[in-house]
Amino acid sequence: MNCAKDFELLVCAFPGGYSYTNKKVYEHGDYKKVAFLDYYGCLRFDVPVSYIPGDALLRIDHDANAMRANFKNSWENKTELQKLCELYDLCGVYAGLCVDREWTRSEKVDFLEYAVFGWIPHSEKIAEAIQQKNIIPIMKTVKYFKE
Repeated sequence: MNCAKDFELLVCAFPGGYSYTNKKVYEHGDYKKVAFLDYYGCLRFDVPVSYIPGDALLRIDHDANAMRANFKNSWENKTELQKLCELYDLCGVYAGLCVDREWTRSEKVDFLEYAVFGWIPHSEKIAEAIQQKNIIPIMKTVKYFKE
């Protein structure tokens, strides 16, 4: 689908992240939503990727990669306790209840990093626990539009 002549990318900052819209199309009283990028670097497309012209798609992809890198960098600078507190705020109830009280703080962080962000665990013990408890990560890096 070649819609470059009917497409003008507009990026808007919101408290939860960045909204990407098509300024040339008005829908439901606002510009047409194209994608949303949260501050963790998770990108959700609101239209099929084929709708977005190549240069706009490159801009969105570049922003998402930069956001992920910035988040990872700031995450690595936090203490284990800060990470654990934030992860408990972000994780679902099931994942929070699956944390073993006997685990060390770093093991709890490892487990919850997978439960929230989908990051590969560092220890075999935590990987086995994730598999046994059937934990599915809350956030995915990219969510594509499904027709």
